[in-house]
Amino acid sequence: MKNVIGLLLVSHGSLCKYILKSAAMITGNIEQTCTVTLEFGESLQNYETRIREAVDMIDSGDGIIALVDVLGGTPYNVVGSVSRDYNIQIITGMNMPMLVHIALERSNGCNITNLVNTAYEAGQKGIQILRK
Repeated sequence: MKNVIGLLLVSHGSLCKYILKSAAMITGNIEQTCTVTLEFGESLQNYETRIREAVDMIDSGDGIIALVDVLGGTPYNVVGSVSRDYNIQIITGMNMPMLVHIALERSNGCNITNLVNTAYEAGQKGIQILRK
């Protein structure tokens, strides 16, 4: 496994799977990335187990950025709990601009804190109101 910051996408339902597919249309294959969907009716224990398995798969020692769909939801809470045992930094409000930014920039040798900060900025800048 290359020494690249891992990328974990988590969401209620399949949002994380499909946003990854969409981003890959722009960036090409996004390596060292896992998606973990929260399925309707899934137990917290099972969801946490699946997140831990994904983290173990993508953790090369440089840390992991977790993109989460919504602040305060179950995926956020479970990743927050798991982050006590791993070097995981969490960004909520997952969107395409932040995902594309991370996919293109994380292999450029930047540290996880800088990448999280610039991804957050990219996510914010990607949200605009277009009016006539």
